[in-house]
Amino acid sequence: MMFTPALSTHNQPRKPWQSTLYTLSACAVLVSGSALAADAGTNDWTGNFTISFEQSSGSNDITDLNASFTVQHNQNFQQSNPVRHSFSAASDSEKTKISGVSKTTRDKKSAAYVLGYYLDKPSHIDATIAYLEDMSTGIDEGKYASVEYIRKVINTPTHQLSFGAGLAYLDFAYTDNTSLDGVGGLLSYDYNGKLTSDISFKQKTLFQATSDLRYNTINTGLSYALTENTSLALTHNYIYISEVPMKANKDDQSTNLKLSINF
Repeated sequence: MMFTPALSTHNQPRKPWQSTLYTLSACAVLVSGSALAADAGTNDWTGNFTISFEQSSGSNDITDLNASFTVQHNQNFQQSNPVRHSFSAASDSEKTKISGVSKTTRDKKSAAYVLGYYLDKPSHIDATIAYLEDMSTGIDEGKYASVEYIRKVINTPTHQLSFGAGLAYLDFAYTDNTSLDGVGGLLSYDYNGKLTSDISFKQKTLFQATSDLRYNTINTGLSYALTENTSLALTHNYIYISEVPMKANKDDQSTNLKLSINF
């Protein structure tokens, strides 16, 4: 399918991704701060930071850097404090040097803030705002907001599986100054499983679609616990966009070996 010329154009310069990231960070801090002030005794803060770096040389010199972090308040159900806050950000960049000339071959950045509310122990509602840049798929600035009902159908010490459904608003501006936006639906599932005492498998999938645009992500990871708070993780991230500029890819994939630190 070709990228249709009927899309609107943008005459104003795009906001730098850093500004959007700082805005999301401030939102997370302010909203989460209200929870801290309201009931400090029941707060439960957790977080995760991952980083991977690869340098290879030969006919081409390749430098790859991937980093992400997540901070979450009230990850688990608490009847006395049903509100949950989560903020995450990630960056994936790659530069390739060919015949002494350096070229950026991958540049992807994202950030998201989620305000959740537990209805009961197995189910909750998430309201999400998120931001994305992806050079491979030609996204100059991608934004989406969603409201989703999520229910945990399996919850054992070794396996957790959740399904979600809701409404989403997508607004993507592309590097060729075209854009698409609209309201649609979303489906998701999230699985976490322990294969052994040290080896875990995770997969999170999100499908969002409007009448003109489909945006799908699949994030898969296999991790090995080095200590109680650190692990090595082999991850694969996949993004599919149904409509992109003609010179861009409809999908973007990356595989990384990461050092993960929990706090």
